[in-house]
Amino acid sequence: MRHSVVAAAVAILVAVVARSCAASGPSLSCCLAVTNTIPRRNRVVDYWVQVVPLCPVHAVLFLTSTGMTVCSDPEKTWVKKTIRWVDNKKRKVTASTQTIERPKSSLGQPRKKGRKRIKRRRQKKN
Repeated sequence: MRHSVVAAAVAILVAVVARSCAASGPSLSCCLAVTNTIPRRNRVVDYWVQVVPLCPVHAVLFLTSTGMTVCSDPEKTWVKKTIRWVDNKKRKVTASTQTIERPKSSLGQPRKKGRKRIKRRRQKKN
């Protein structure tokens, strides 16, 4: 009796976990073959690499700004160049979004521009 209660509890737990994983897990979409289509580099927004154990073909998937996904051979030269281009583009975007704080005086007011320049001019006149 005790074993059957434990077995039933384990079965219910497994069913609940399996159902929640199936509902919230990522949907797996694989390329079945690579194409010869070369998307325009300026339209490529992102990419990801498809690996063989999960999918039947090793490929690089490019996502374009129009929403099209292109499956490409990772060994081709244009694919490697496009990957580098997208990585550099992402790097530039993250670098430009960093905020630079402007230095302030001890009173919390922004520094006045040209103070030192005015002092130097006065010293040169004397």
